[in-house]
Amino acid sequence: MNNLRLKGKVNLDNMEFYHIEGGFGKDKKAMLVRDIAAIHGKELFKVNELINNNRKRFKDNIDIIDLKGSNFDILLKDNGVYTQNAVNRSKNIYLLSERGYSKLLKILEDDFAWEQYEKLVDGYFNMRELVAKEQIFQVVPKDYKLELHKEKLEKAVITSNYLIEYIKSTDGYMPSNLLDSFTTAIQAVNIDIINSLKKMNKFNKPESH
Repeated sequence: MNNLRLKGKVNLDNMEFYHIEGGFGKDKKAMLVRDIAAIHGKELFKVNELINNNRKRFKDNIDIIDLKGSNFDILLKDNGVYTQNAVNRSKNIYLLSERGYSKLLKILEDDFAWEQYEKLVDGYFNMRELVAKEQIFQVVPKDYKLELHKEKLEKAVITSNYLIEYIKSTDGYMPSNLLDSFTTAIQAVNIDIINSLKKMNKFNKPESH
């Protein structure tokens, strides 16, 4: 529980949710059930009810963590993820691993649910980091502009990985108009990645003596 980290918001294929790591293992990504419910167009209390009715299928700290009453729910309140009233009203504040999310899918079981799950697995849970941030950023001063470049890089990487995974899913063929759109998008993302890296490198440049 102590190694959980809230890393801001992610926007992926018209889905917006909070990026959370840890809890289920070092750097393992997780999602709030509240965000999952919103993405799938379900009412949160109904999704929580489904989980509670099948609670024995979800293994604590492997599939699911209940954040209610933890130090992390204080962090969620402090960062505006939940209001105090929302926390007070909630019986559970569930966090799911990818494995826990896949179990929830079996309960939801509809085509839309599986389609959203595939997007999230490709673009979020299986997102490969472009750089080892612990090695690069721990020696960098907490400069506001640097943090902005870092955030832009992370968003560009998420988008790039999603585009690549989508292309893979087409088995190598795309209609020419769609191919043109993806080519333009990939070129734009690559430019963002290169520019962000150059600007970050500028901040990291050793001072001359």
